[in-house]
Amino acid sequence: MDFSLKDLSGQEQNLSSYAGKLVFLNFWATWCGPCRAEIPSMEELYLELRNEGLVIVAVNSQEAREQVAGFVENIGMSFPVLLDTDGRVGTAYSIRAIPTTYIIDPQGYILGRMVGTRDWHTPEIISLARDLLP
Repeated sequence: MDFSLKDLSGQEQNLSSYAGKLVFLNFWATWCGPCRAEIPSMEELYLELRNEGLVIVAVNSQEAREQVAGFVENIGMSFPVLLDTDGRVGTAYSIRAIPTTYIIDPQGYILGRMVGTRDWHTPEIISLARDLLP
């Protein structure tokens, strides 16, 4: 399900622009303790696999750009962060709790949905991601 949201620099980004890549679509907020807990392992996974075709897209849920930008800079997130300021994308994806992460294959099919915190930088997840990479 494609969507368009602004990134932290104000540029419109479309989910469809990541076609051909394995996408971890993560819904989160700066105030969410479990979200904050999983971000470092997401960053490690991203840094390890980004050159192989993994993209992590972090969709922030209804917070101000300035607040999100400060948080992203402080914690050191290097993957794309998009702003769902009105919550419409979260609603479209039936987000009831955060963090929630969708795994989307290179053809754009949703392979799975995980609700809650995960350690994303484990041998099992790295292996699974490599199996799904284009």
